[in-house]
Amino acid sequence: MAFTKKQKKKIDYYEHNISLTYVQGFRNYLSSTISPTINMGYAYNYANMVNAGINLTVGGVNQFQGGAQLGLRLGAVKLGLASNNLLPLISSKTGKGTDAFLYLGFYF
Repeated sequence: MAFTKKQKKKIDYYEHNISLTYVQGFRNYLSSTISPTINMGYAYNYANMVNAGINLTVGGVNQFQGGAQLGLRLGAVKLGLASNNLLPLISSKTGKGTDAFLYLGFYF
């Protein structure tokens, strides 16, 4: 779901984006589980160049996660840094592990 449609250089984009995802696994194997997972996220898009957001996940293998992402759009290239779970960095009693990843995208 997106709110506040804007335009920059004749390209439409949304300033506020909200997401909700439900995932249902079918068997317990390695990092998958039959326990459902619900993910909720919010992202703010500044001038169609900087995209920052947060997310919360409940259920699944990790039970509770809170993460963030930051992306930069540089012409036809998008670079970003994100994490699914930053909570263990705050307190060792929250979450089962943290991660970080970089992403690269191309617009054409």
